[in-house]
Amino acid sequence: MSNPIAVAVSFESEWMTMADAVSVIAKAARADVELLHVADGLEVHHTEWAHRLKQEYAERGVTAAFTWLSGEPVSVVKSHVHDTEPLLVGVGASDPASVKGGWHAGRTIRLVREVSSPVLVVPVTSRRPSTTAPWRVLLATDLSTRCASGLQFAVGLLQHAARQLDLVHVVPLPREGGAWPDTTEGLPEAGVPFTHHVTDAERALDRLVLDTLVPVARRVVRDADVAQRVVQEAQETDADVIVVASHGHSGLGTLLLGSVAESVLQVADRPVLVVPVGR
Repeated sequence: MSNPIAVAVSFESEWMTMADAVSVIAKAARADVELLHVADGLEVHHTEWAHRLKQEYAERGVTAAFTWLSGEPVSVVKSHVHDTEPLLVGVGASDPASVKGGWHAGRTIRLVREVSSPVLVVPVTSRRPSTTAPWRVLLATDLSTRCASGLQFAVGLLQHAARQLDLVHVVPLPREGGAWPDTTEGLPEAGVPFTHHVTDAERALDRLVLDTLVPVARRVVRDADVAQRVVQEAQETDADVIVVASHGHSGLGTLLLGSVAESVLQVADRPVLVVPVGR
């Protein structure tokens, strides 16, 4: 049995979609689920809700238990995750303007930046992933060795739940007016024909080895908005989850290890698994 999956929940969370996504991963990894709620001393008023939420997981074939926490949400969840080392952390992402508390997008991105565990982010408006058929998984890569190590962890975690892996690299194009995307690495080298960069990326993607028995499709695409193109690729392939890599507790870095990864979280319409490099 693996370490449990910790899921930070609140009344504003999208219970069904989160339960769908987490349950698929939990069954594939043979893991239980620990539901974390920052209750601020109101546990007695939430027992019926907690029972209902545990029942949602039970109906999906997963054992779930509740842990009540108290304090500033990100800080107490971060501390709990540090102490218990879960397989991954699940958290929602609502529009900050639409909720008074809970896991709005700002808190969620802060948690992703500060914990060293993989984080599954489920937007409140997320497309519900399949719970009856194997998943299609989109893996976004910047072709770096750091990113590859994180993606390999994700492949190991998801391969028993997956029917297809789509490995995608987006070659950044200059934005309107000639400005490059807001990144510090991975940009085409000045003076080199752009077609050469695409060819080099295609060769590098072909050389990227993933240890898996699941079929892998590889493609290089071009776009000025890398994050939006990653999400578009997920939409066009009907992916159940998007995987990106990050620096974990060191903070989000550059390209798919930074500003683009954060932008993917902000625009995604389906679950996003953010995996720290070096896993």
